[in-house]
Amino acid sequence: ISALGAAAALTRRPVSVPVEAPVPAGLRPGALVDLWTSARDTSSAATGTTAFLPPRRLVSAAEVHDVSAEGSGITSARGVAVQVMLEEPELIATLDALANGGRLTVIPSVGGSGGAG
Repeated sequence: ISALGAAAALTRRPVSVPVEAPVPAGLRPGALVDLWTSARDTSSAATGTTAFLPPRRLVSAAEVHDVSAEGSGITSARGVAVQVMLEEPELIATLDALANGGRLTVIPSVGGSGGAG
């Protein structure tokens, strides 16, 4: 029964973020990362160009759950995928950024190694 209670208390969910290879050194499960996004500038569509707005921090200190190998799975055309654990509000914002063509960048949190060893 205690295992059921612990599972019910889990509120984070994994989401895969495609990133350009190579990933930052030391990025591994348990590490903490910040997610930054640059949204598409919709005003540039009229000129036929693709421009992006200045970057902003989307998520702070997200735990890395997994890092895919380059060329594997459905992310092979885009490089590597970093799977991070997010609370629902962060998950919604991240999925929105991905669905609307924003550029996401994974940056190791300063001093945030997370996990053991």
